[in-house]
Amino acid sequence: MDLLISAEKYSGKVLDPCCGNGTIGRTFEKRRHPIRSTDYAVRPYGECGLDFLDPATDYGRIDHIVCNPPFRHTEAFIVRALGIVRKSAAFLVPLKWLASQTRYDFFETYGRPARVYVLSNRVSMPPGEFLDPETGLFAVDDPKGKWKAGDTPSGGAIDYCWVVFVPGYGGPTDMRWLSKGGVARPYAGKPRCWRDPMTDEIKMTWQSRHDQVRARKEAFEALPVGVQAAFSALYREMLFAGARRKHVEAVRSALLEQYLSGWSE
Repeated sequence: MDLLISAEKYSGKVLDPCCGNGTIGRTFEKRRHPIRSTDYAVRPYGECGLDFLDPATDYGRIDHIVCNPPFRHTEAFIVRALGIVRKSAAFLVPLKWLASQTRYDFFETYGRPARVYVLSNRVSMPPGEFLDPETGLFAVDDPKGKWKAGDTPSGGAIDYCWVVFVPGYGGPTDMRWLSKGGVARPYAGKPRCWRDPMTDEIKMTWQSRHDQVRARKEAFEALPVGVQAAFSALYREMLFAGARRKHVEAVRSALLEQYLSGWSE
């Protein structure tokens, strides 16, 4: 949140229409920047009972909107915000939200984001009822033992970004990255056991599945063209043969025999 405020350099009246426990509002307050925090549901922070999606709800003059909208209502929040905000509206969404044909059509209709800030550090966002609204730490022990009261939320598994819309903007999207720093964790590979289809032996590798696929592809491309054609033809036969083991074994034996017999162009 601090990174977004520093990047956008907010000035004027700011509104958070779905404030929840006040994470965004408290961050602005720490920076001594005025913000109005509201929510439709009853929350321990801000003004309650104000439905942002209701056109009858009057917020007065609003320069900026900053919020973490309900995921299923994100598009509706954007459309409503563009109708009342004067300068910009920023929404926290999963990075994958930017993709899909549906999203493309939405951008073509209502305009593309002026700026997208990708959060390089994954954000941990557990349910608000587990957190202390004042400190942001866990207020209760997890029934499954994942955390204890007083622990700092960590281990986010979803990539997020801030999408910033500007009323009337029709230019290209400026994409930026925000990072709190730190050292990226190296890949902690796990041994994978697999059965060699040529020798039927059980082998172990520390390669990731992606690396294994790439290695097999490189080995295949190094074969003579005639051998590649034979491999491909026999593999198609294996697919057509279905899952019956005797057919798979027959194709495997034929593949090995033809390869060892020295197929060439």
